[in-house]
Amino acid sequence: MNSDETTAYWDQRHRRFSPLSSGGVVGIDAGANEIFYAMRLGRLLDLVGDVSESRAPLRVLDAGCGKGWFARAMARFGHRVDGIDISQAAIEECRAQAADQDEYAVSALADWHPPYMYDVVYSVDVLFHVMDDDAWADSVRNLASLVRLGAGSSCPTTGPRPTTPGPPTSGPGGCPGTVRWCSRWATVPTSSAPTASATRRSDSSSSTG
Repeated sequence: MNSDETTAYWDQRHRRFSPLSSGGVVGIDAGANEIFYAMRLGRLLDLVGDVSESRAPLRVLDAGCGKGWFARAMARFGHRVDGIDISQAAIEECRAQAADQDEYAVSALADWHPPYMYDVVYSVDVLFHVMDDDAWADSVRNLASLVRLGAGSSCPTTGPRPTTPGPPTSGPGGCPGTVRWCSRWATVPTSSAPTASATRRSDSSSSTG
């Protein structure tokens, strides 16, 4: 699946399904999807708390924001959030619901080049949808380059990358949306980046379910 086909897939998905289902799990109800998102938000806040200071909001990038659930949540905590996504349909909905603290743009992960750096860059359940290893490496390298010195980045994700886009319908034991979280910070050199396959091997050995 090429980039145009991937974009078309996500545009169609975001137009067809509810805000929770379009970026969550289509095969479960709204309540289960609320849990699906809340689990990830809780872990994300744990990670962001390591670099947060109460006296000043963070500048945050939600890379692959979908319809903006996480971005709006981070904005409610007082942070200034940019959300990017390849789906025009998703970004239109984000902008319709945006407040003063969150802004949105259509962009691929590898193509986002703002005129400032971020305190936090996160990408939740996104990178395993990038099918091409070169595009995946370019995305990781670019996101890492957007984080200011001494800040942090996080890529919570679910298991290995599938062969087609879309969240998994079930995890081990039939549990919907079983989550694997990055268990530690990783330094990604700007001159090179690991391949998706190498990272999958690392995730399998270092992540917790």
